[in-house]
Amino acid sequence: MALHTGGPTMKAKAVEGLTGADEQLREIVSNGGWIFYGPLGLADDADEEAAQAYYQAWAKRVEELNAANKPYVQSANTAEGMEWHAPEFGADIDYFTALAQVQMASPLGRDGHSQASEPLPS
Repeated sequence: MALHTGGPTMKAKAVEGLTGADEQLREIVSNGGWIFYGPLGLADDADEEAAQAYYQAWAKRVEELNAANKPYVQSANTAEGMEWHAPEFGADIDYFTALAQVQMASPLGRDGHSQASEPLPS
């Protein structure tokens, strides 16, 4: 699950567990199946925070671009029926960061198909 839907921090943490000893894997996936409360969950939280920071920075850049271009728009937008729309740079990345990836990942662990397996014997 982490390798398919996780961000870079979560994927790195999953690889760390998958390439280590059994004990390391147990620790990373939180023995007992509580994946989102252990190291993988913390890595997922870090990825989510990074995604939100990216989205907020992107939105601020768009706002600043619109503010900087406003005098030009107002001076050039005098023709009847002429409309001005700022280009949406990074709209596809924004959509994936803010919504699509979350929609894809949110059912994991709760959909009956991606439950953690039984804990490994100690």
